[in-house]
Amino acid sequence: MTFYRNPWARWAALGCLLMMITACKPNPQDDIPYFQAFIQENSHRIADDPYISSTVRPGDKMYDFFLSLQRGKPSRHYLKSLIKEGNTDAMVWYARLMIIHINERNYNRELLQRAFFEGNPYAALELSDIGESCFYLGKLTLHRQVAESLNLESSADSQLNVCAKENRQIAIKGFEQLAEQGDLRAQYFLLQQKQWDQSTKTREQYLNELIRFAKAHYYQPLMDYIDTILILPQGSNKYQSKTPEQNQLALELLTIAANHNYTPAINKLIKIKRSYIKKITILFNKEYS
Repeated sequence: MTFYRNPWARWAALGCLLMMITACKPNPQDDIPYFQAFIQENSHRIADDPYISSTVRPGDKMYDFFLSLQRGKPSRHYLKSLIKEGNTDAMVWYARLMIIHINERNYNRELLQRAFFEGNPYAALELSDIGESCFYLGKLTLHRQVAESLNLESSADSQLNVCAKENRQIAIKGFEQLAEQGDLRAQYFLLQQKQWDQSTKTREQYLNELIRFAKAHYYQPLMDYIDTILILPQGSNKYQSKTPEQNQLALELLTIAANHNYTPAINKLIKIKRSYIKKITILFNKEYS
């Protein structure tokens, strides 16, 4: 006990602890070798299929809405007709878009509740403690049989807070079922819950999963990773990385995604290189087509 009464000893112990924590934290610089084989294999490939990286295609029910969302002008019109047909994905998206409007909040709650009862895990996530709608909504009456049908323990109280952890567990159970069916978005959500990217012990597994997703032309996980090594500082118009090697890695990964017609990657590359890319180039044609 005498050791910790000494202020210098306390600071020394704290310093050692911080050094241990820092040593266990992954260094993005160490990630570079894991991507090299993937980059060499894909850096010169250009996809002919304009929808190869899309989660929806022309003819899919949600295509028109996602196209309007991609263009920065999400249209509720497309969602309303789908809601009438009972499309629970449309219900969730409508609620997410309109949840900030007080005059529609009860209707949005009803949409999320309906989608929840019909087993949509995205609705369960919205009604959980980590859902974006958590801040805006009050309490919601949930029936115990919903959780029981998913083999989860239900609260003794049939009335749960929208921000309840129980709803998160229901969402996870639903995503597990989708993941088993090959749903890559569900698999990525579950990967995020594991937090493999936060430890040097599991970092390699995390990177391997990002590469697996990218090989299947699902590039959102790769974009999320790029956002951790290529930052746009507040008040600046220039993206920055901590090292030139990380900057080069980000550009190479963005190029691969852009060459496979992934619009967010195309847009980011244009923002990075706008000062010296002529508008006649393929990137500008892709962005504004």
